[in-house]
Amino acid sequence: DDMNVSFPDVQAPSACYSAFAPSSGTVNGTNYDYVLGGGYALISGGKTLSGKVAVVGKAVLLVTSGVQFSGKDFIYIQPGASLTLYVSCPNASFGGQGICNSTGISSNFLYYGLPTNTSLSFSGGSTAAMAVYAPEASFSLGGGGGTTIGFAGASVTRTVTMNGKFLPYREY
Repeated sequence: DDMNVSFPDVQAPSACYSAFAPSSGTVNGTNYDYVLGGGYALISGGKTLSGKVAVVGKAVLLVTSGVQFSGKDFIYIQPGASLTLYVSCPNASFGGQGICNSTGISSNFLYYGLPTNTSLSFSGGSTAAMAVYAPEASFSLGGGGGTTIGFAGASVTRTVTMNGKFLPYREY
């Protein structure tokens, strides 16, 4: 009880602020609201990261306005791809079908919460293989009844709350 550790604030790469918004597209016959290839992208101006998202390259994305996944929404990270997500909006919510990190490697989905990101939640049937560094955020994982939540990776957050069923990560 005498340990003191400080965790530095996250800063998004400056290249993110001048990047363009990702566009929609079709990957392997599936329509996506956003397709992230290699490079930097920005979602801002009241637009929300939600819907169906495909990551097909090594992508870096900054979201300043909202992260809200529910229903049939999901992020799909293809084999060989990775996503580094910087979030500055206060709340980020992953519900729905969650994050399908087909690589199964947590370091292929890195979540960075900037100081203004104070809440990160996973609910319903969402699952994830990821690493989270959001030192100002309260991180909650919740699901009940027949719902399962799988989380594989690491978390550096202000607090962590787990509610419901938690099972080991399952492959997709």
